[in-house]
Amino acid sequence: MKLWMSLFVIGALLIVAIVRWENIVGAASAPPPSMGFFVTSAKSKTGNLGGLVGADRICQTLAAAVGQGDKTWRAYLSAERDAANNNNPTNARERIGNGPWFNANGIMVGNDLADLHARRGNPILLVDERGQMVPGNSNG
Repeated sequence: MKLWMSLFVIGALLIVAIVRWENIVGAASAPPPSMGFFVTSAKSKTGNLGGLVGADRICQTLAAAVGQGDKTWRAYLSAERDAANNNNPTNARERIGNGPWFNANGIMVGNDLADLHARRGNPILLVDERGQMVPGNSNG
């Protein structure tokens, strides 16, 4: 299955995992927003992630390792032929909901799809599941 990345290829293949944040409380006493977006710390030399199912499993495992496994995580990947979609194409944008998305440090990465896709590699926003900078990522 041919997969292509819609956001980032930095050195080794990186996957972006996103979960939809549904309940945002505007009160000042509200807890910080829960992580809903990260650039994976896992790398692949071959790019063979096991299709969308395998890529989603990688994201779910990484999120669980940092205490965020209670949500359904999806890799931000598209596929020309997706077995789960009657071998039709699957678009990454359609897999992630409508936002907003917050990173592991509680910073909003994107309010909606347009805002998310306007990002250009801000290293403060685009961190891994542990809130760490992604090697090779810079403003631009």
